[in-house]
Amino acid sequence: MKQSTRIAVLAGAFMLCAGTLFGGTLYVPWFQDNGGPVGPDIVPPDGEATYIRLQNVTGGAINVTVDYYGTSGLIHTNTGTLSPSEVWAWRPHGNQGLIPDSGGAVTQTVMSAVISWPGGTNTDIVGNMITINTNGSRLGVNLVAP
Repeated sequence: MKQSTRIAVLAGAFMLCAGTLFGGTLYVPWFQDNGGPVGPDIVPPDGEATYIRLQNVTGGAINVTVDYYGTSGLIHTNTGTLSPSEVWAWRPHGNQGLIPDSGGAVTQTVMSAVISWPGGTNTDIVGNMITINTNGSRLGVNLVAP
């Protein structure tokens, strides 16, 4: 086998392994979720309510980990399996909404989050975050990969 062919084969194998080993990641910038319980209109009676939404855009199930960080470092982790085309939407504070809960609710109100999954790519899951305050004003951002 020629030297250039060996290098090409090794490079291809490395890229395949790197995608399988590293997987995908989305970042949620710092956010505040300190409002009270919301009704059907999703507007909090006080403070701010933050919602995170994820959608699996692949044909396969994806095991997802959501790590929440506060001023003291990692404060909470949620894990679950996002089925093909499934959507999760939830409020991190108090774990209100649709996300499998593997360890209780987040109790801190100002934080950030890292959403990760093994294998695949950063385009397997799309997401966004929206914060709503008591007068109904909204601020939304699309979640980005590193």
